Amino acid sequence: MKNRKKGIVIACLGYLSIFFAGLTDCFAGEDISLDLPEKKIETIMIDGITYKPFQSQKFGDFRTLCEDMENVTLLDKSEAPVRGEFYIVITLCYNDGEKDNFYFFQADEDGEWYIETKENEVYQGADFIEDYVGVYEAAAAESDTEEYRSEIINVENTKKGIELDLWLKEQGIPFDNNDLRALFAAEMLNEEENWETQEAAIKAVRRTLTWKMASYQYALKNGCEVNDEELQKKMDEELKKMKSTSVYSELEAIYKEYGISHEELREYEKERYRLLYTEEKLRNSVYEQFRHGNNQIGEKVCEYFDEYFDCFLSEVLLPSEETYIHEILEPLLDEAEEFYIEKYTG
Repeated sequence: MKNRKKGIVIACLGYLSIFFAGLTDCFAGEDISLDLPEKKIETIMIDGITYKPFQSQKFGDFRTLCEDMENVTLLDKSEAPVRGEFYIVITLCYNDGEKDNFYFFQADEDGEWYIETKENEVYQGADFIEDYVGVYEAAAAESDTEEYRSEIINVENTKKGIELDLWLKEQGIPFDNNDLRALFAAEMLNEEENWETQEAAIKAVRRTLTWKMASYQYALKNGCEVNDEELQKKMDEELKKMKSTSVYSELEAIYKEYGISHEELREYEKERYRLLYTEEKLRNSVYEQFRHGNNQIGEKVCEYFDEYFDCFLSEVLLPSEETYIHEILEPLLDEAEEFYIEKYTG
């Protein structure tokens, strides 16, 4: 009897093996597509731009986009290309508060588009993304913004800036993030013409420098510091762009009137540039969070990045730097204000 039962078990196992082998044969070579959750999509975000249903004729109720996404084909890990630095993030925001990120990228410039999921699975056949996103137009617009900021020189303001820098140099006062006298004077130069009284301009400058310096301190603590090598590289890149403009020779001529070169005064203002580039680096870091679907701070859900960044500054950054602001920054601003009134304007 025992041998008979044993034979039945072996026979059953044999049949099961044949059955599962058959299933494997059925799926072998079959394309595996992307399955999206059967949830209502309230909004989608494309690189930080939020779309509601029917807000754009192109997206409608998102049904066509979802159908296109489900028609892609899973690649074997050995065949899948690696996502590089340039990619587009599409975030599907569901009505239950959950979100899914999908990363669209090209392995080669002008090549085929792929989708990568949060599980690091890569699907091919995503060229439809160009029907929804102006990829090349966006790249061209980004390239245009890299040109130097302006090809018009305000001669009067340029001369005022040179005169201020030369006076500060003569006084032995550096642009230093731990001594705000030079930064305060430079900001006053930018702000004074925007206000009816000096008192109003000073309040504006104190407010601006509070934001700037608190942002700088926060950036240092959160991996957004601009080191010396990075600072020099960015300064060199910007100078190169400036020299390529039609007005650079005119700019240099103004500096020569004062017996100094434009490059020399840029070097004197080096720490001012570090502050500027650190702010940019922090802003870019926060933008990457937003671009990847993180559009909520506390109870506030933000549709636009500027709204998100303002909320980040007021709800996250400033509260975290309260001790620095009250114990270190405010005394530095008091000293800088007093110096400006007594030494420069006096």
